Amino acid sequence: MRVVPKEPAERGWEPNEGERVARGQATVVLDQCLALALGRARREIEREYDGRLRPLRLTTAQLRLLAAIALRGPIRNVDLARLFGTRRPTVTRTVQRMWEKGWLEVVVGDDPSSELLVANEQGLAVLRAAYPLWKVAQNMARARLAELLSCGT
Repeated sequence: MRVVPKEPAERGWEPNEGERVARGQATVVLDQCLALALGRARREIEREYDGRLRPLRLTTAQLRLLAAIALRGPIRNVDLARLFGTRRPTVTRTVQRMWEKGWLEVVVGDDPSSELLVANEQGLAVLRAAYPLWKVAQNMARARLAELLSCGT
């Protein structure tokens, strides 16, 4: 994304040398910052995945959790949060929605106070149905990622 700063005269003042340097640096940061480019890329690509998965009433976040539960389950919410480097309340909210859709079962672990998540047959069917849609999104994302990251470095 190329940022075109407003000319100082358009804003009614003339910048001093320090302001000119800061404006030049700000332009470089906004034009070349990989963190900004990666954030934009992540949001755009996640929208692509979500769009592909929408017919299944499934989000990208739910697909990630469903895949992890299917692969590693029975598993606790806290372990899912650690696996994805996210907060437990975020995982809990997403898991709750998945449970309400009938994709998960909650079983009691060795410790009666620990609840473990298991993908049930309906959840596994959603995962199987999502896979070809995910593959299309994955291929499009790979192609788009290079383009999105080609900021002026």
